[in-house]
Amino acid sequence: MTKGELVPDPLIIAMVREQLATFPPGTSVIFDGFPRNSSQASAFKMMLETLGLTVDQIAVLDADDDLVVERISGRRSCPTCGAVYNQSLAPPNRDGRCDKDGTALFQRADDEPETVRHRLEVYHRETEPLIEYYEGSRAAVHHIAGDQAVEVVQTALREALGVEVGAS
Repeated sequence: MTKGELVPDPLIIAMVREQLATFPPGTSVIFDGFPRNSSQASAFKMMLETLGLTVDQIAVLDADDDLVVERISGRRSCPTCGAVYNQSLAPPNRDGRCDKDGTALFQRADDEPETVRHRLEVYHRETEPLIEYYEGSRAAVHHIAGDQAVEVVQTALREALGVEVGAS
């Protein structure tokens, strides 16, 4: 993970299968970042078919790679309380210090700019082709401009997917 690599396909498929089994019939589920490649998409499709389920909607956040690097590599976390900040979007009141407890903030290794760029290379090579795959399926594919303010993107996602605030 610190190198920007993905969780092995068999492990992630097993985790998804295990989680799906915990939901009562008719429950809507939102996946974030899954499937990530054609192998996962194929295994997921077969899994859903055996369960009598389908993918109804896909949301794609469209954003320039440089913006993605800036936003992700700007994330800082408090090791004590878990608070998360972003240097450009939601900075702490005191540079490099948690607002809640004053602890020095840290950057996760997988948020380093080089690692984020590598993750984007993997995304473009392995995940981006799935957009075309799902556009050719029965699922509604919603493209949302990810370069907007966080609140605007969240609202657009909720509206596209028909999810109410506070819904679980």
